[in-house]
Amino acid sequence: MLPWFQNGAFPLYLAPMAGVTDVVFRQICKELGADVMVTEFVSAEGIMQADERTRKYTEFTDEQRP
Repeated sequence: MLPWFQNGAFPLYLAPMAGVTDVVFRQICKELGADVMVTEFVSAEGIMQADERTRKYTEFTDEQRP
C-alpha cells in the first residue's frame, strides 16, 4: 500500500492548470502541504519544436520531486 493511504489519509494532489501551476506556485503549494504536484499542460508541438516557452513550463526544483 502506498504510504499516503496509511491510517485512512488521502494525498493532496495539485491538478495541472495551464497558466497557473508554474514552478513558483508549485513550490508554495508544497510548502503548504501538497503531496503530489504536476507541471502545467504543455503542447506536444512545442516540445517537438524545442520551444523555449514550453520548456519553461516543465521546469521544477528538487524539492518538487516525489
